[in-house]
Parts: sequence; structure tokens; C-alpha cells
Amino acid sequence: LTYRFGYAALRRALRSGRLDGLDVNLISETQHWWLRYHSARTIPGRFRGSPLPEREKAVAVFGSSEPVAGDPLYEEARRVGNLLASSGFRVVSGGYGGVMEGASRGAREAGGHSIGVTTSVLRRGGANPFLSEEQREPDLFLRTRRLIELSDAYIILRGKSGTLAELMFLWALNRGGLLPSTRIVLLGDFWGEILGSLKNLNMLETEQMAITRMVRTPEQAVEQIASFFR
Repeated sequence: LTYRFGYAALRRALRSGRLDGLDVNLISETQHWWLRYHSARTIPGRFRGSPLPEREKAVAVFGSSEPVAGDPLYEEARRVGNLLASSGFRVVSGGYGGVMEGASRGAREAGGHSIGVTTSVLRRGGANPFLSEEQREPDLFLRTRRLIELSDAYIILRGKSGTLAELMFLWALNRGGLLPSTRIVLLGDFWGEILGSLKNLNMLETEQMAITRMVRTPEQAVEQIASFFR
């Protein structure tokens, strides 16, 4: 009975386009995650590029959480954040250390606004001290979703599995028609070899290549971002 009632509630929520008032205690954990996933696909205004309230354009900066101040990758992210803020963009990041901290720090040093999206499931300590605003999500899926929703474009630096996952997710959303206005800039020469391999293996389609730009310097990255909105 609970199983049948749970899915009836899910169907009603998705048909109405509203999750308000749905008692998630009536559905199983699996059904709950099914709802979270499918709400992003079926409810307007999630990943479908619906107009957002007027605000400054925001750019997400993704990359490794490992570098510290003084490391080349940290300073590269810091320069990116500084240039973005100086160009009138808000800077969005995952809110912790490494590239996230560098970009946030650069934005604040330029007098800009930095937003960090953190989550309680990561045991990384607190958010970095250079955030103007912290938004906290309960899990990694909703954190990634929020990072994407807040941003109008994306600059991706060197990272590891988490960074690659974010890039692949952006491509997948665009391929599925859920994020049609995606604008992606990959910073660093190493991306050329990665993209070349993916293309040669038929793992990356022409449409996703068309929304992706590769650049060598922070200056080129921010200039490319600015060109998207002219």
C-alpha cells in the first residue's frame, strides 16, 4: 500500500509541476531520489534555461580542491576570479579550498561578489574565508545542481574526478536539451589532448564541442566569457 501510494504521490507531483506538500515520509528512499532526479528533468525552470530574475551574470569556476596559496594552479584560479569580478561577473564555486578558494579570493580582492555552494556530506571543514555568500545543500547532487543553476557560464581548470564529472554533466545536460545555453571554457593546454581522445573514440559529439572553448590563459578565458554575452 505504501509503495502504491508513494508512486501515486510522485505522479501527482510531477503532473502538477509542484513538489510543495509532498510528504516524503510516505515514499521510500529510492522513490525519494527518483523524484529528485526526475523533477530536474520534468519540472519547468530547473535545467531548461528558464529566464532568471535580472541580476549580474555569474560564472562558475571548477577545478581541483588541492592547491594552496602560492601554487601555480591556485594563483591561476585567483587571477580568473579577479578578472571575472573586474569584468562585472559574479563568481560561483564549490566554496571550499584549492581552485574554489583561489577564484573566490580573486573575486573579493577585485571588489566582486563570490558565492560558494557547499554541502554537509563533505568532510572538508568549513567554507573558505573569501566568500561573500554561502549556499548550503544537503547532498552532492543538489550541490551540483545549484552550482549549475546559479551560473550563466563555466570556466574549468585542472582537476580530478570531481572536476571531470562536472564537465561531463554539463555536456550531458546540453545533449539532453536540459541546458541549451551552456557556455564552457576549458583553461589549460592539457585539455586539447583530453578532448582529442574523447572525439577520436566517438565519446564527444559535435554539438558539445561547439559549446566548448579551449584557452591558455586566465585573460583569454575571461575574454571568451565576455564574448558570449555581447
